[in-house]
Amino acid sequence: RSVKNASLIYLFSKEDLEVVQHLTKASLKLQIDTGTEISYKAKAEEIFSKHNDEINAIWVGSISSRKCPEILLKALDKVNFNGKKFTLTMVYTGEFDDALNELLIPLKNKINIFLKNNIAKDEVQQLMKESDFFIHTSYREAASAVILEAISNGLPVICHDVSGMALAVSDDSGIKIPLVSYNLSIKLFAEATSKLINNKAMLDTKTLASFRRAEELSWKKKAQIIANDYIEVYKNS
Repeated sequence: RSVKNASLIYLFSKEDLEVVQHLTKASLKLQIDTGTEISYKAKAEEIFSKHNDEINAIWVGSISSRKCPEILLKALDKVNFNGKKFTLTMVYTGEFDDALNELLIPLKNKINIFLKNNIAKDEVQQLMKESDFFIHTSYREAASAVILEAISNGLPVICHDVSGMALAVSDDSGIKIPLVSYNLSIKLFAEATSKLINNKAMLDTKTLASFRRAEELSWKKKAQIIANDYIEVYKNS
């Protein structure tokens, strides 16, 4: 009944839009369910000097099937680091099972890996500030608060091109992986990671774009949009 009587409906993903558009005559608008909090703005020269031969990536999530941590580890095993010093920080809740621990063994001979379990939000934010890009292997989210936190810190995001993630991450500010199959995701996450590690110009450009994206997705901008929509709906009611 609410869907049929509404004048305007916000939807969190293209998938939701495809379902709801057949159920109502209301105006439909894609709008992610969270926003960015901009704590600082980096200058271009700070970004360019930050990206060097030591690259840091961060992954944040629960150890669960939906978050697909095994895709992360299998993808990194396929990356050509070309002599770059690469550090992965995994911030997680839950516990590593035997299968994930097995995947860590060959990686430890190639890269630095830091495992951070159940740490405070402030520490997560600091780790993001020290990172160069964010990897998010989940296959089902709304927009995911952690992606917005990464964007708030100017991190390019590698994620699946699905759900709210597809709306939050722009083509300029990240690399989106089509959700087709498990093995293809491993392959494409590896390729995307290789690009950001080995192409400084791309990493610099996407970092600047991520800071711009944070402005576009800010709570202040979202409040303005909703207020304007409310006024428009009221006028037409």
